[in-house]
Amino acid sequence: MNMKNTTLEFEKLLKQVEKLIKFDLSADQAVAVWTSKDNMFCFANHSIMSGNMEDENNFVRTFAENGDKEIRYVVCMWNDTTLDVPSCHLRDLLIELNPSNLETEILLNNGEGFQVKSLKMLMP
Repeated sequence: MNMKNTTLEFEKLLKQVEKLIKFDLSADQAVAVWTSKDNMFCFANHSIMSGNMEDENNFVRTFAENGDKEIRYVVCMWNDTTLDVPSCHLRDLLIELNPSNLETEILLNNGEGFQVKSLKMLMP
């Protein structure tokens, strides 16, 4: 993987979601965020394919209760290690948490390595 165009925070997030996916084989995907307070939060999402959003609700509640409501970076990885946009539900939760999260940067795969897009660019 070519990491030359990513930040140190993205590298840390990427390593964390890779560990979660390798460790928890029952997870559909893993998601990690980096907050403006330089905290990392992550979770293994077991219910995204069933349409149950409780894992995502609990995840956002965890960092919101810590006072971390501004998210700088997000990495979302499927269990096949493909990077993707977080679900619409999770994106909506982040925006509801703090409208400035429209500027949150999301790491995605492209043909030459990685690309970064803002949450605002990825909204329907």
